[in-house]
Formats: sequence, C-alpha cells, structure tokens
Amino acid sequence: MKNLIVQYYISDDPIPEWAEISIELFKRYAKKHGVEYQFTGKLEYCNNHYFENLKIVYKDEYLKYDKILYVDVDVIPENMEENIFDLDIKDVALAPEYHLLGMDSPPLFSLPGYVRMYAQCAQMFDLPNVKPKTVKSPYLMMNSGVIVWTKKGREKARQLFMNWEKWYNTLKDKNRLICLDQPFINGQVIKHLDYTELNLKWNHYPRFRFYPGRAPNDINFIHYTGGKKKLIKELHGDLI
Repeated sequence: MKNLIVQYYISDDPIPEWAEISIELFKRYAKKHGVEYQFTGKLEYCNNHYFENLKIVYKDEYLKYDKILYVDVDVIPENMEENIFDLDIKDVALAPEYHLLGMDSPPLFSLPGYVRMYAQCAQMFDLPNVKPKTVKSPYLMMNSGVIVWTKKGREKARQLFMNWEKWYNTLKDKNRLICLDQPFINGQVIKHLDYTELNLKWNHYPRFRFYPGRAPNDINFIHYTGGKKKLIKELHGDLI
C-alpha cells in the first residue's frame, strides 16, 4: 500500500508566501520518506473549506492509500528526519491541545469558557467528553491541523461519523469556532475510532508561545495558527 501527504489552500487570492513555504517543505518531506504528495487549491468534497479535510475519508480516490497525513498549510516540518508514517496507529492519530508547562498562556480550547462550551456541545450530540491519556488537561481536545489516518480508520469513519453539516448548522450561531472541523472531528474520533494521542512534537506550539528558555527541544512539526502564520517566512524562510 502507498502513503500520502495532503494539503490544501482555498482562496480567490494567490497562495501567500507562508503557505508556499509549508507546501514546499512538505513536498520535500514526502520525497525524503518515500510517500506521495498532493496539494489542491479548490474545493473537491464540500462547500465549506474548514471541513474539506474530510475528503480524505469520503472520496473514493483515497482508498488506494494506507496511511494519509493531512496537514494544514500553516504547519512547518522543522525536523525532516523523523518519519511520522513509522508511527504505530490503529485508526487515526491527532495531538491533544493542552497548557504545556512553560507556556505564556493556555491554548484557546483550554480556556474555561471553551471547556464548558465543548462539554455542552458534547452532551447535546451524545459524545463522550473524556480526559487525555497522555497529558494533563481538563478534557481531550485534539488539534485537527495534523491528522494521520489509516485506511481502516477512514473506512470506519465513513460508516460511523455523523454528517458534519448537522454539527455546523446547529452550532454556527453559538460560537464561530466551536462549530468548525476541529471540535467536530475530535468528538467523532473519540466516540467512534481507536485513536492514538500524538506526541505534541508532531503538532507543536511556536517557540515564542513559551517563556524564555522554556520551549521544548524535541519539536518536529510547528503549527502557526491564526495571525501567527504571518511569522513563518521570517522564522523559516531560510529553509527553502
């Protein structure tokens, strides 16, 4: 079986430089580790770009692949040597978000308001609200910017996941973030799949999110969410 890396960027505007850097580096990562690479710039699965990453689950063209790495274009593979496809995964793997020791502030979904809000949404949709097994956090919220899917996991998700439109349409007036792909995928994965909690080194916070001297040394992929992605060229432009 073959493995694949998938990225996309959907916009009427040209691809920004920070995304081009991520795309080029993941092309190199794919070549280095002997896997295929795919980038698309248009919607192929649905009319909502946040949920377009689910095309890996639902489009038949991906059935020929064993493991598929979906990765956002604001993620940088800083350590090109370690191969994420070597990880032992049953269905799917994502990294838990949590307030790591030394961080200057907690990630968004660790804020008390979002902890309560997700608990309410999980109850509304009959989803388990569990704690992570590998890190200390009030609940498990896994980041959807780096996902490793096995073929078995994608086949199970096809059969078991609820329609994302029900989640989105029910919650879009409640909160602009709780209705999106990350909380949806998190809940469906926890309820239906045999998931692996990725080590944070595969989907790490930027070093400037830590107090001086407190950032971990073991980092493979760095995720520059939100406005932080504009710093990718300054911090990693010399890699291409």
